[in-house]
Amino acid sequence: NKSQSIPLRNTQTHIDGNSVKEISVGDVSTMLDKDTVLGILTGAGISKASKLPTRQDLWEKFDRPSAVSISGVEEDPEYIWSVIREFYREQHELCGSINWIPSSDSHKAIALLSRLLTVPAIITQNVDGLHQRALWSCFSNHSYSKSVIKAPRVCELHGNMSKLYCPTCGAECWGSAFSRSHGTNRAPTCEFCHAKDVLSVILPDVVLFGERVGMEVHTEALSHLVESTAVIVSGTSLDVSPAASLLAATSKHAPIIDFNTASPCSGLVDYWVPGDANVTLRELTQKLLMKHYEW
Repeated sequence: NKSQSIPLRNTQTHIDGNSVKEISVGDVSTMLDKDTVLGILTGAGISKASKLPTRQDLWEKFDRPSAVSISGVEEDPEYIWSVIREFYREQHELCGSINWIPSSDSHKAIALLSRLLTVPAIITQNVDGLHQRALWSCFSNHSYSKSVIKAPRVCELHGNMSKLYCPTCGAECWGSAFSRSHGTNRAPTCEFCHAKDVLSVILPDVVLFGERVGMEVHTEALSHLVESTAVIVSGTSLDVSPAASLLAATSKHAPIIDFNTASPCSGLVDYWVPGDANVTLRELTQKLLMKHYEW
């Protein structure tokens, strides 16, 4: 019975982070069972172990309105490429490439959770594509499941940095443009427009400040969260829309569990698992693996 295995959400208004109940990984493992429909929402914090900066890291170095707002990009489309180069700088220095960024242990644990439980989709604020990389690796290994199952979709609320487009002709471009831009101070330009003697800076297909999240991905993310019987959140402070509004719309019987180092500041969270999510999420998958073969 789901109502017995998963506690009801605390529907009282949270005043501060102290009103969130602190629980252990073992407690979460007890909450989840083979009937759980698990919603997952992630943010940039889970990619820090992959040597990618958070938005707070970036805005210490760049002027956000100039760099990634609609008006800023329209005025100076090359400036956003300074931000992109900084986003990938540490990985480029470590590996000499940005094509093989490793998924973190959090990404890998979430991918494994998607094999052990029913996870319709992974909803993320991230634009790095590392969830897809972890899912591909996990779901190509069939040793974790008694049957072949399909990987969940990744709902990228803010787009994907590796998808590029030309705002002039609309052509889609892919990751090779990143490699061309590294080691230079110039933004990559559209080859199709260049052939017509038109200089057009290509842009990443991400949601800029001042833009709305696409209705299709928003509707899909909302539908998955509404049908969830429990939700795990990690790597986000939930202070950016639409993540917060999406969680607010989840069913009242679905507890929201935050895996984060810092105590949650959002009044939407019911339970907090303190510690490094790379450790605690991996520990959760180990406990669920033991239960999985008993189900």
